[in-house]
Amino acid sequence: MAGVNKEQIEAARAVDLLTYLQTHESGSIKKDGAEYCLREHDSLKISNGKWYWFSRGFGSNNALDFLVQVRGLNFTEAVRSIAGDINTAYTYQPTKPLPEKPKKPFALPEPNFNNFRAIAYLMNRGINRLVIDLCIEAGTLYESKQRANCVFVGKDGDKPKFACARGTFGSFKMDIESSDKRFSFLFPAKPESNSNIVNVFESPIDALSFASMERENSHTRPPGQHTECARGFTWRNEHYLSLGGVSSRALNQFLETHPDVSDIRLRLDNDDWGIAAMERITAELSENPKYRLMSEASPIGNDWNDLLQYVRLQDKAEKLERRLHKEAAL
Repeated sequence: MAGVNKEQIEAARAVDLLTYLQTHESGSIKKDGAEYCLREHDSLKISNGKWYWFSRGFGSNNALDFLVQVRGLNFTEAVRSIAGDINTAYTYQPTKPLPEKPKKPFALPEPNFNNFRAIAYLMNRGINRLVIDLCIEAGTLYESKQRANCVFVGKDGDKPKFACARGTFGSFKMDIESSDKRFSFLFPAKPESNSNIVNVFESPIDALSFASMERENSHTRPPGQHTECARGFTWRNEHYLSLGGVSSRALNQFLETHPDVSDIRLRLDNDDWGIAAMERITAELSENPKYRLMSEASPIGNDWNDLLQYVRLQDKAEKLERRLHKEAAL
């Protein structure tokens, strides 16, 4: 097969997946709320010029990567397919659905002998040690024996129903097979607080990052300051929920099992997917007068862990500057 030149490659990379699929494979996609998804892989979502395969943990902003990574075409075939070369173009052929494979029962990964690497990884991301320890005690966080991943657990009452793994090195992340995404990771308020507030994030690390900042704020407020001006004082009186992406399934389930919650604070990522999801969820829930909704993306970086790490660097710089001033004075 003839090769492709630089101009053809650049042109192929400029084509977004939805445009390509609507032109070449209109039968392979279906509408899913404000997004699209593949009929054969409904966890592959398409929105705002981007696509992401949530069950596999990867995505892109173009059709070329989709054809190579998902459809399995070689690079040259993929470029020529997008260019519309009739001799080599990939054509979607709907097939009869295969008999559904029996779903494997959900099972948590085997725990490691200790949680040292998971704790070190999360602390290196800036997450407060007390926050980490509370999750470990609650059984919603541990280190897996295989690969020493952080495993974040979501429960239905006391029963684990969901788990996702995050590598303590590299960029590995995935949902555990047969997880029920309605029961995503939650760092709950203290039961006695009767909390009516839930903060909503895309990932467990963002939820714990925000909780860490809230906890540390509580130690910098003067005693007796009004809580309206010092939300940090009440950090354990709020829920911190991860959606495990941008679907609202986990939030809807949470609201069903927490009827006292009325304040919903959407704090998804500061990117096209996160902003679009906050707008969509707000539209979905705004018709119910019970809910007070607020949206806030991190003012620095892409997510709340970016902000936490920035704050940590600022603190280190300030401490170093104070030490240098003190040494100079001596």
